[in-house]
Amino acid sequence: MRTSSRKRFRGVGFELTTQNLETFSDRDSSEGAKSVDELIQRKRSAPPPEPSNENKDDKPDETKTGKSVKGLAPRADGLPSHVKSLEKIVDVERLKQESSDQIANIWNEYHSSRQCLSGAMPSSFYQSLLDQAKKFPMFLLPLPRNEGYEFFLLQFSGHQIYFTPLLEYKTHRENARPHLVLTHYVELADEKDIVLMVGELGDPDRKILTLQEAQNLVYQMQIFYVTGSQAKKDLVETFHKNPAGFDYQSLISAVETLS
Repeated sequence: MRTSSRKRFRGVGFELTTQNLETFSDRDSSEGAKSVDELIQRKRSAPPPEPSNENKDDKPDETKTGKSVKGLAPRADGLPSHVKSLEKIVDVERLKQESSDQIANIWNEYHSSRQCLSGAMPSSFYQSLLDQAKKFPMFLLPLPRNEGYEFFLLQFSGHQIYFTPLLEYKTHRENARPHLVLTHYVELADEKDIVLMVGELGDPDRKILTLQEAQNLVYQMQIFYVTGSQAKKDLVETFHKNPAGFDYQSLISAVETLS
């Protein structure tokens, strides 16, 4: 993924731009195995969280989904009504006159002065992500912090991905708000073979999650769902199919070996 920031976190499939909660011990992790099962059931039955971000409109919009991307969207437009459509952010018709590389450059340059992540990826990469997300719509990601890790709950919903601290979810359940929301725009997927992404912090003023930390979470998501080894992808499958047998230490070890 092409991006526009000074510091970058490169992965196999794309490159991202960058612009005190609970730390789990081994004992906490083992005791949390049952709660993972409950977590999955609750999140599957609950409506998607409503993100708190700047990308809102007063009126609902109708974002086109793009024919070549088989989305998971609960609505025809692929995005919630409060999220800006691509045409309200950039001149889509003008973008279509550019190459895919130039579109990525324009997109990232537009977001370079904003407190957010941005990026672009090939349609095939995003389709691979959607295919995995349809089978495994949730996962846990350990974010390195201080001397330990803070776990974030990852949840796919249509063309958006939510990242919420697990401790906050345990405290507020369905009322917990994500600290990072990724929004994907697929309008150019067919014609230009590119999907555009913006990642917004839920509450940037509180600085609970830095852009570098947000970038780390997105990179982990990419590895576990698309570009990583089969062993890493198997962890996602185990989380869903055998939550009681999910090994937190194996997850942490997998993150420690990411390159």
